[in-house]
Amino acid sequence: MVRIEETTSKVNKRHTAFRWILGLIIAAIVIGEPLLIWPVFKKLSGKGINWRAWRASYRELNLPVPPSGEPRDGIWGSRLEPLRNPVLGPILPERHLPGMLEIDQYGRQSAVSHAAPRAHLLIIGGSVAAGAYASNLNRTYFSQLAWRLEDLGWPVRITVQAAGSWVSINELKALELYGESIRPDVVIFLDGLNDITQFPERRDRLGGYLKRLRQARDWCLARGMKVVFAPQPFLPQKKRKTTLEMIIQAESTRGKLDPLIKDYTALRAGLQALAIPGKAYYMDCSGAFDQVPVTTFSDIWHFADPGHALLARHMAKKLAPILRQASPAQSN
Repeated sequence: MVRIEETTSKVNKRHTAFRWILGLIIAAIVIGEPLLIWPVFKKLSGKGINWRAWRASYRELNLPVPPSGEPRDGIWGSRLEPLRNPVLGPILPERHLPGMLEIDQYGRQSAVSHAAPRAHLLIIGGSVAAGAYASNLNRTYFSQLAWRLEDLGWPVRITVQAAGSWVSINELKALELYGESIRPDVVIFLDGLNDITQFPERRDRLGGYLKRLRQARDWCLARGMKVVFAPQPFLPQKKRKTTLEMIIQAESTRGKLDPLIKDYTALRAGLQALAIPGKAYYMDCSGAFDQVPVTTFSDIWHFADPGHALLARHMAKKLAPILRQASPAQSN
């Protein structure tokens, strides 16, 4: 679907034209975006750089930019103003826009394979888990995951309980509030980055995250549900960053790249330690885009359709053997 190898040389030519300004842009971002420089680079910061990178994800692969010109949820979620749930905090608003948004009263989305499901998966997390920045519903990673797992012999039903800005506090509450009524065979936590970026000054934020994910694991296992820990794609470890991705990384980390990498490395190690053979699994998604030479990230968290396709492929390959090993008795 995505001819990455064929586009590498073209991508390099497109990026060469403005690589010389990269150092100045990064310096301006780190130093504090002086007023005299800011107007010049307005389109290479904030929403401007996110919008540009989102479109580049298609153009660098010679794919047409979707007619809407932006994600189904809008840049920075501008099309989906969250509702306030008294228990969970922000949740996605109910929306029924065929082919684009199907969100129920609980802020849930879903996908199903064409064949009768053999397992029911519940995916919990923040905006990435919610399918942010896909152009339409069929292009979300979770819709494609349902079809890919079917191709691998595991037709599934997927329920997504996720919302922008959610951290492990919200995720654990969602599991405890809705987990028993949803009754999944497998619970997948596609998360991690929000907990270590949204609380930069909170002490022991990593310890708190791992404590809550341990609680979630034990809650699931006590009810006969398998659990999968899936740390989300991570831009700083991408092997071949494009110019746009380097700008995004510099703007997002602002001189704190090393602590972020250290925390995410520790987070992944902590999740690996929570694994229990046959019951709780570690499925690392942080490197799903590591070898991709084109612009994939639209910001440090999100990615457009090509990224969703890559993540679905990555998850399906790792989930199929987990599902075979877990062998749910039946779908619900």
